[in-house]
Amino acid sequence: MKTWIKKLIALLVFLAITGICLNSAYRILSWKDTMGSYLSSVEQLYATPEDRIDALFVGSSHCYAAVNPDVMWRDYGIAAFDMAISGQGKSSALHYTIEALKTQSPGVVVLDLLATTFEQGIEGNRYRNLLSMRTSRNQYEMVMEAPYENKADYLLKWPIVHTRYRELGAYDFIDNPYNSYGRGYCYRFTVNEVIHQPGLEDLTEEVPISDSNRKWIDDFIALSEQENFVLLPVILPHEMTVGEKQIYNGVLEYLGERGIDYIDFNKMIAELQLSYLTDFMDQGHLNYYGAEKLSGYLGGYLREKWNLPDHRGEPGYEEWEESLVYAEHLITREELFQSANSADYLAGASQLDDLTIIVRRSAEDADDEIRVLRGADVLWDSASADPGKEYVTDLDYLHVLSLTLKDERYSAEINGEPVFEDERGTSVCVFDHRLGEIWEARYFAE
Repeated sequence: MKTWIKKLIALLVFLAITGICLNSAYRILSWKDTMGSYLSSVEQLYATPEDRIDALFVGSSHCYAAVNPDVMWRDYGIAAFDMAISGQGKSSALHYTIEALKTQSPGVVVLDLLATTFEQGIEGNRYRNLLSMRTSRNQYEMVMEAPYENKADYLLKWPIVHTRYRELGAYDFIDNPYNSYGRGYCYRFTVNEVIHQPGLEDLTEEVPISDSNRKWIDDFIALSEQENFVLLPVILPHEMTVGEKQIYNGVLEYLGERGIDYIDFNKMIAELQLSYLTDFMDQGHLNYYGAEKLSGYLGGYLREKWNLPDHRGEPGYEEWEESLVYAEHLITREELFQSANSADYLAGASQLDDLTIIVRRSAEDADDEIRVLRGADVLWDSASADPGKEYVTDLDYLHVLSLTLKDERYSAEINGEPVFEDERGTSVCVFDHRLGEIWEARYFAE
């Protein structure tokens, strides 16, 4: 074989191996977070089968905190999806809508107008907006239109993500299950009172719409006409500043000139029965309880105005069903946090099948009793187990439960870490297989 052929083959083999290594390394180092905690609305979009989404919601964290597709599915069977990202700017909102339209044909696109109130966001949100989209012409155009420097870094991604090795976690090596079926909503149960400035929602002074905001609105209108969807701009509930309200007024004035209907939810707080005491997570975001109210209204509005179909029970919508099960686990966990005794706690937890429950009862004058339950079924019981025999089981691919008799008392450990404190009474630990995490290790003095 001629020398140059050998060299060519060696070069091709080297390039192939290099490509495989770089691709594997990028899979680990790539950005996987648009909402925090490795939750990615973008990965959830890519995991959605073609032509399933009927109502697409686009916007910032105000959107993924206020609009809950699980509620719309539960109550109306509407296949809604939040294509929302923290601090989503104008370029990001437009091009992620275009990205969704590559595989989806929503009848309605609901557009969060918060992006009209700012031009640039914080660095972490830049990464969430500019690094999550797959490499494509659309990604190139999004980056080139974004108001940031060092565009080549965002296009190539490697100059930014190669340093992430310092912060790698479990979900960099395995997929977060929620990203395969989540519908873009971010569950938050935190309750904080909002200090509301009365009358600000009725301020009429306006700042004339800026050139960038006018272009953004025009681009979305043109896209809606091209792709044949209804565009519904909205202002989602949040405590505005005077400057933001003036900007909104100018934008709404222009929407009126263009003949585009919109909804200002800041003027509907009373109608939605939203409470500044209980329904907000902070000044800018609704919590789960507020989102349930707003999403229930929106679901009914979309059904009545555009007759969006009810897909409950239809094949092909498994992601919405799975997301609702995920929601049920989160809501049940939150409710059980308020339980005052172990009987109520265990009764509530046993209603869900995807839980492993470890219960230890400890008293001064009796041997410890420890049981492992799956829902209401007993998997292991110290009273009937062989004395001294260790019980070990994989809870999932990240967590291992072991029960070992030590000094005449059973020790429960997950991944080698003790589950319970050395206290008398009833102790309960719940591992949620759906969420892939421990709810809590709870002690009841009974």
